[in-house]
Amino acid sequence: MADDEKKSSKKDGLEGAVEAIFILLILASITGAVLDYLSENRILKVISSGGPFAKVLPIDARGVLIGREVVSNAQTDVFGSAGGGSIGEINRGESGRITGGPEMWSGAKRWFVSFQSGVRGFVDGDNLSRGNRPISDTRSGIGSDIFVGAPSAFVFINSPGGSAKFTAVEGSRGKIVKGPRVLEDERYWLIEFENGALGFVAESDLKTEEGEMLQDFGRPVGEKIAVKGDISVHQTPGGDVSGRQMKDSPGVIVGPAQFAADARWWPTDFESGSDGWVLEKNLGVPNETFFPFLLRLIKIFSILLTLFLLTTLVYSALRTASLRGAEAHKYSVDRPKAMPREDLVDPRWQRIVLHLDSENPADWRLAILEADIVLGDMLDKMGYMGATIGEKLKTVEESDFGTINQAWEAHKVRNQIAHEGSDFLITQREARRIISLYRQVFEEFHMKIRV
Repeated sequence: MADDEKKSSKKDGLEGAVEAIFILLILASITGAVLDYLSENRILKVISSGGPFAKVLPIDARGVLIGREVVSNAQTDVFGSAGGGSIGEINRGESGRITGGPEMWSGAKRWFVSFQSGVRGFVDGDNLSRGNRPISDTRSGIGSDIFVGAPSAFVFINSPGGSAKFTAVEGSRGKIVKGPRVLEDERYWLIEFENGALGFVAESDLKTEEGEMLQDFGRPVGEKIAVKGDISVHQTPGGDVSGRQMKDSPGVIVGPAQFAADARWWPTDFESGSDGWVLEKNLGVPNETFFPFLLRLIKIFSILLTLFLLTTLVYSALRTASLRGAEAHKYSVDRPKAMPREDLVDPRWQRIVLHLDSENPADWRLAILEADIVLGDMLDKMGYMGATIGEKLKTVEESDFGTINQAWEAHKVRNQIAHEGSDFLITQREARRIISLYRQVFEEFHMKIRV
């Protein structure tokens, strides 16, 4: 029986390993399918960019303006294309104007510059400067020197539009230390003035160190944008209309800006619909708010929870099928049935006890023989088949017969008595122990025994 149990345990372990591998394969397959679907699903793309819940901000003051004046800060090569060969050199201190770019090459940005000397081509951004700073340092408005360009400007101490404020006069100089923050379609920058004052100033009241409006800063090629309302898309800057885009439609700026009709236009590649030139004032940066961020977290959590529950369902189904197969015999109509409690009453038990209490060793042996006869009758009534009690006990499942080992031990002593007769020596104490084994068997199956 122990060997059978070990074999069953090994079999269950192997089946469990196969089930685990099967479940992992299912989970990996489902996860891959879901991710493939979501990566192509436009709804996910809208949600991931903030979607209809995102506030579209004005184009940020990040990036170097197309059309800005720059100066070479070192002797450097000029390239015919971002990844092309050198077409010449310029000396340190030569000035020019950025007219295109940036384009990436070997991990660095290269800008197309038209120099006053007539040389035109791509130059590494690290070799170009505006004022006393390399243009690579001007990817953000943070740190830029500015001054108040309006006759006067409110400086809000705590937050844009707050009640605590003071007035800065035209020409007040300072440095941008944080921002921008948006309030009612106006951007505000936190300015540290030369006199030590600190506060938020509207972008429209500020000018750069070159005397230009801060809000005139451009945006690099390749940035993601969204439209601020239902707009027209043009074939050329200020030219014929080629189509329309709806509010919040996402896209990417694909080239440098051009000026037409006193306005700046950007070539834009939208995710769907018409592509073309769009007025800068109609473009904005999708600014993810808390609600779409929370919505994305809920969506990701829901996907993971669904995968977990599906895996649990598959595992439960496999385990249920395994358990049903292992325990089918317990519910089979052919399974031997436990006898009702009332049918297990056997008046011979009192005689067994009387023999056991005798002073005659022959009566002790007789008590064991009669107890074994009771065991045989009980096995017959429970439906176990066999020519002898030993054969019947061999058909018993341990899970159905908790005292099977006691029955075997007592029955073996009975066989010795049957074979050796009066030559089998036994003490009264040993006889009582053997009868107690029979008692444990009878009590398991609710036989009413009286001592």
